Amino acid sequence: MDNNIKHINNQIVTLRKEGLYQREIAEKLNVTIDKVKYVLKVNGIKEIEYKKTCKRCHEVFVTKHRIKKFCCERCRCNYNKKNKGNEYTCRYCGDRYKGYVERNNCTNECRDKEEDVKEAMKRFVEAINPHRQRSCEECGETFYAVRLGKRYCSNQCGYKRKRTRKMYQHKCRECGRCYTDNRKNSAGCGEECKKRYRNRVGEIKRRRVIMSNGRVDWDISVERLSNRDKGVCHLCNTKVDMKDCSTTEEGHFIAGEHYPSIDHVIPISKGGTHSWDNVKLAHRICNTYKSNKVLDNRNKQLTLL
Repeated sequence: MDNNIKHINNQIVTLRKEGLYQREIAEKLNVTIDKVKYVLKVNGIKEIEYKKTCKRCHEVFVTKHRIKKFCCERCRCNYNKKNKGNEYTCRYCGDRYKGYVERNNCTNECRDKEEDVKEAMKRFVEAINPHRQRSCEECGETFYAVRLGKRYCSNQCGYKRKRTRKMYQHKCRECGRCYTDNRKNSAGCGEECKKRYRNRVGEIKRRRVIMSNGRVDWDISVERLSNRDKGVCHLCNTKVDMKDCSTTEEGHFIAGEHYPSIDHVIPISKGGTHSWDNVKLAHRICNTYKSNKVLDNRNKQLTLL
């Protein structure tokens, strides 16, 4: 029995000197790892050191691990970054490279060069397209149109064209005077005529809406409505002021906030009619606050600030 134990101990020492790990010795001799550690400690055998050459920087280093290939973590990471993974082919230069993720190019330089080649080929294909060969409307030279709607060969020609706009002959729709303008759909000869035209068109549209809602009483006016309602605003229950108005030097009538106005109980925009049974007297400011709302009979009082 003692001879058998001595034989196992000698085998443990021999295998350890050959470079085997403690776990490998325990598995080979079918003993526990604690047994291996105890035998090596009694015999004074320390951990074996190995001299290795780094696979990346090729420097010699000492390690306790038999299969270690790199002197440091940085060398290991840099080596695996370039040499591990699958092997791919660069689409631009054709070189073989390794990586964990498939890319079209081996480096960023190859990627940029490939994009430049694609852009040049795209421009070449577009250049031979006859639909993109245009004649400049200003100088008459032939140029390549990047956009299909491009009309000028350069910005300078475009600026010249804008400075010399085409002029149109018009007849004012308010005063009837003939005038020249660079706008094709101009409606008036001046700001005053344009404003009057817009107001007239707006009044025509408003009357069409009024007539489409139902019966219309054309005899309704601010004075008659004020006499009927005894000059009292139905929203705030205070008197209206017929004198709260002024006239400018140009003859424009300007009404104040307390000047009377016609308020439709059910607004025209919501289907109300312009008839005596749907209109009431109100201050202009009260009518503005009310806007196109329909007031409840229980809460028709309007509080003014």
